[in-house]
Amino acid sequence: MESRGDAVRLKVWIQPKADRTGLVGEYDDRLKIKVKSPPLDDRANRELCRWVAKELGVSAGSVKVRFGSTDRRKVIEVVGADPSWVREKLTPSLSE
Repeated sequence: MESRGDAVRLKVWIQPKADRTGLVGEYDDRLKIKVKSPPLDDRANRELCRWVAKELGVSAGSVKVRFGSTDRRKVIEVVGADPSWVREKLTPSLSE
């Protein structure tokens, strides 16, 4: 996780076509997030951004895939967020 101006960038590893969407832990120094959608027509990326926005309580437009749109390894950016706040909000999801 790194701060970039008024945004936070998160390194994630996604697993598409899962039973449900959610954070499942860490993988390869990234947050591992399962998404229910398949990786077709950008659906998995959109679901990833919606889920992150919901978990952090920010608007869906605040979350974007910055790098790796066609890869499982992605960097997503959350505009208007503080790194410590993002870490605090996502940590409880790891225990579910």
